Amino acid sequence: MGQEEGQGTTVMEELKSNQHFLNERIFVRNNTCFYAAVGYYMVLKILSYSFFASVPFISFISGDTRLAVVCVALVAANEWINRQTHYDIRKVAVFGLLLILGLVIFVVSGKAFPLLLCIFIFGARQVDLKKVFVICLTTSAIMLAFIVSCSLIGVIPDYMDVSAERTRHYLGFLYALYGPQIVFNCTLVYLVWRRHDVKILPVCAFILLALGGYFLTNSRSLTVLTCIAAVGGYLYSRWAKGLSRSRVSRGLHAFVAWCTFPALALLSFILPLCVAKWPHRMIVFIINQLTGSRLSLTLKALETYGLNFFGSNIEWTGAGLSDKGTVNNFNAYNYVDSSFVKVCMDYGVIFGIIIVLAFTALMVVSSRKREYLLVFVLLILGLHAFVDNLFLRMCFNSLFFCLAYLIAPKSSNEVESSRAWAR
Repeated sequence: MGQEEGQGTTVMEELKSNQHFLNERIFVRNNTCFYAAVGYYMVLKILSYSFFASVPFISFISGDTRLAVVCVALVAANEWINRQTHYDIRKVAVFGLLLILGLVIFVVSGKAFPLLLCIFIFGARQVDLKKVFVICLTTSAIMLAFIVSCSLIGVIPDYMDVSAERTRHYLGFLYALYGPQIVFNCTLVYLVWRRHDVKILPVCAFILLALGGYFLTNSRSLTVLTCIAAVGGYLYSRWAKGLSRSRVSRGLHAFVAWCTFPALALLSFILPLCVAKWPHRMIVFIINQLTGSRLSLTLKALETYGLNFFGSNIEWTGAGLSDKGTVNNFNAYNYVDSSFVKVCMDYGVIFGIIIVLAFTALMVVSSRKREYLLVFVLLILGLHAFVDNLFLRMCFNSLFFCLAYLIAPKSSNEVESSRAWAR
């Protein structure tokens, strides 16, 4: 009995010592510029995926290059205000190499996402990620409510995609899944932010929003993943102590942490290749049909555009609407749904491998610190990336900011740890 109590005390002490994890690390005087950059990016990027994108002013300031310039300027200003006497040479060197890679990808493909992601993550290494999560959650919820409300009262259109199989409301967005994707992102952000004290009311709210989104937009996979994440996250929060004691739990979560992203990335390429090699085999045919011929579409895209080290400037045509609100030509449909394939095609194989390794490293660190709820959340995120490419957009996947912990200053473990999660 005494041994069990001692073990329980040890587990609780370890969990308490992890309270700084993904949270308050180094407290500098003023990170307002970084928080402003995050809020600015979230608001304008979400607006750019709605019918407000047709408004000339919003279209101008939310353009990828102009948006990136403003955000980079704000992050750079934050670095200058909180400049340090000494920098970790290794981390600066890695940041420099990633910056060069981002610039090369931008020149080759014309896409600024890898460059902006690198700068955001580097800037987030010395800020309170709890505040970043609050900003992402708040701006996402407000913009979702604003855009949906405007579509319902007629300020912007609520486009409806009507077919014999289903009716989809776009709710003011340029694609039916953007609204449910924001709900999914808010659910994951909330679970990470409040992972030691997940409340039942927000969990119920996320589930109801997901179910409402399903009836209006027919968002099947997002609805299922949101509900699983909400329920599972609540249970993990309640069972944290028991899970941390179990050796089986530790082994299982370590296995999941090491395998999730590499396995799903490999499957994303192997399954389309199976369609090419065994197109008439029943099991391959059934899987392809169950995925709505997505494996065939992925194979066609790989055969048409191929892969290279630094990405390609591919003009994708999906099932949604254009930036001007016009219906895309379905005959030109060439979209790839798997984020693992699309990141390699858009931004190159090197960047795709870096993304997989980075999230794997985050899962492994979380598992070792017995932050099993975070391992669970990242598992859900990995499954989402396997079937949907919205994983690659920061306004729809705010957990990219979690990667900042991998380069956080180690000395921060002793700084203000008692204040973490206190509020």
